[in-house]
Amino acid sequence: MEQKGILHMSTKRKRPQATEKHIWLDCQAPVTLTVFLLALLAFLVSGEGEALFYRDWFSLVKTSFADPAQYVRMFSFVLGSSGFTSFISSWMLFLLVAPQVEEQIGPGKFIVLLAATAGVTGFLGLLSGVTGWMGNGCLVLMLILLTVVFSLQGGRIPVVSGLVLALYIWQQVTFFQATSQIMSQLIPIGGAVIGAVLGLFLHRKR
Repeated sequence: MEQKGILHMSTKRKRPQATEKHIWLDCQAPVTLTVFLLALLAFLVSGEGEALFYRDWFSLVKTSFADPAQYVRMFSFVLGSSGFTSFISSWMLFLLVAPQVEEQIGPGKFIVLLAATAGVTGFLGLLSGVTGWMGNGCLVLMLILLTVVFSLQGGRIPVVSGLVLALYIWQQVTFFQATSQIMSQLIPIGGAVIGAVLGLFLHRKR
């Protein structure tokens, strides 16, 4: 006989509710992304670099140090690109390398590092009289140098970064040998080295 007052427990277990998975946009390198978007916006608005204002503001043109626009171009020339192929190749490499350095030293110091590298390179270019530069070659080279140095400080030999650095320098050397524009390539390399030294200093101050 069935006894009254006894609670009968169900043998069926409740299924756990499925946890909802959210997909977030992870902006791990806000400064890197902002610099790239500025370069992309200027490139697209100018009709892929065809507009006159693009050459005026995004290339290093020597006028006079009394001209305020010249001081703007000392920094903004790194956002310029001479064409679609140049834009894709240079900025793709920038996006691959820059987030690592930004994570190492922090966004604030990363802004200082980019501005200082561009400013030093632009100033050296203006002093040498070489004009018409467009692109972020000095920034890319500086960033590659820093990734190699950071890896060496951690006791690692970065084979991939070392190969990228060697290939990039080889590309630059081959270019100025073909065009006989030695000074126009040595100055970005010099600016990149100075920027890398500054980046190493900022990294040690953390």
